[in-house]
Amino acid sequence: MIEITLVLDGKEQDVLVPSKVTFGRLKVLVTESLAENGFNLPSDYQLVIKGKSFEMGQFDLISDFALSNGDRLEILLGETSAII
Repeated sequence: MIEITLVLDGKEQDVLVPSKVTFGRLKVLVTESLAENGFNLPSDYQLVIKGKSFEMGQFDLISDFALSNGDRLEILLGETSAII
């Protein structure tokens, strides 16, 4: 398991995720988790790894890209391709 921080509108939430999950599956899990707590994300939101200069594809395992404890994922609403 990897402990990461989700950041949405300046609010942070620490979560544990499996290390052998794809980035696409992680996005689905984030969407479902937030929906269960009353927050519905738009379909065009993006997860951006803060402080990293690479992008992950839907089928990439997060463990293959050195995503590790303490990393932060920014939830961006709307279209953007910025690296934070």
